Amino acid sequence: MRNKYIERNYRNRKMHERKFFIRIVLLLFVAFTLLCVCVTTYSKDTHSTKKVRVYAGDSLWNIAKENKYPGDIRKFVYEVKKINSMDSDMLSPGDIIEIPLY
Repeated sequence: MRNKYIERNYRNRKMHERKFFIRIVLLLFVAFTLLCVCVTTYSKDTHSTKKVRVYAGDSLWNIAKENKYPGDIRKFVYEVKKINSMDSDMLSPGDIIEIPLY
């Protein structure tokens, strides 16, 4: 009788350990999935863009003024540089850049 009790207790404990392990794995999977969704959603640009051709004498500041950018023009310049992977503010005539729409 005692042997059956010990065996049943052992099986129950093992079953609970497996269930616990499965719950932990599922919890980690859900947490990882939510993290991926949040990162993907956060990293997307929230602005639409339009392409603009650069002419002689144009600068990012002039383009911001022409497109009636609301707010600090430095932010506009930063965003244009980020969208177009630019290292400097220099533009060449004939370049086509993308600018954010507001």
